[in-house]
Amino acid sequence: TFEGKALAPTGEIEEGTFAAFGPSVYFASKQSALAGTTFSKLNAAEAAIAVPGEAYSAGIRTFIESGQGSIPADATLGKALKIVEGNDSILEHLQKGGSVGVVIIGLGVICLLLGAFKVIEVTAFKTPAPEDVQKIIGQIENGDLANARTTAAGIPGKGGALLVKGVEFADEKRGTLEEILYEKILAVRPGLERFLPFIALTAAAAPLLGLLGTVTGMIKTFNLITIFGTGDAKSLSSGISEALVTTELGLVVAIPALIIHGLLSRMARQKIGDMEQTAVGFINGVIGARNKDK
Repeated sequence: TFEGKALAPTGEIEEGTFAAFGPSVYFASKQSALAGTTFSKLNAAEAAIAVPGEAYSAGIRTFIESGQGSIPADATLGKALKIVEGNDSILEHLQKGGSVGVVIIGLGVICLLLGAFKVIEVTAFKTPAPEDVQKIIGQIENGDLANARTTAAGIPGKGGALLVKGVEFADEKRGTLEEILYEKILAVRPGLERFLPFIALTAAAAPLLGLLGTVTGMIKTFNLITIFGTGDAKSLSSGISEALVTTELGLVVAIPALIIHGLLSRMARQKIGDMEQTAVGFINGVIGARNKDK
């Protein structure tokens, strides 16, 4: 063992005792409860301390003070610590994408919010139940248009408005009634399909933005090669990271956007199909009631 100073994880230099065991060197501070393995750090005169955990730290302190105890052994001779140090947080990883990465992330967030909104909106869109349609048709068949209109008005949403319109023009010819109800269905379609084009645009544009980031990142890399040469890999890492991270972000945004657009389009088409089925059922029922009267 020998006395010395080491750089704590907080950035402060602390005095303590070092103990060498094989290729590994351990440190226990005299100023605090800090204890851990040491490794060399770039641009630091003192050895840096890596704290493996409270349980191991207690064992290291016991080993240094008494010469006995349980200590962690690093078979990689410090390389594992360097790998851990090199791991970026999610925010640091995203920042490597540069300005193009920010645009891609922004599109992804907007797409996700719109997708959640559309799921709620389309799910909340209710269509009339078949038994309600049959009840209204029965009332029309009996000549009770007032109750038929009241029943239709009591059905919530666009489906109820469709049936109210149908009851109002129940005496019209089949072609006229079809056109009137079809007009109501056409009025519903834009509301169900709104924001879907933007989600589709995001799915198509995100990979292209990723490709743009790849090109700008490679241009940045070649500019750095011109300045620093190819000997220093670290100086080139920023450009290469931007090229790869933007491609990654573009695909991460595009794939979910494509899936969300497909699911929402299917849900919207199903609701429109239900409205069309309601309209056709109502028209056939009304025409059938007229034929019975004849």
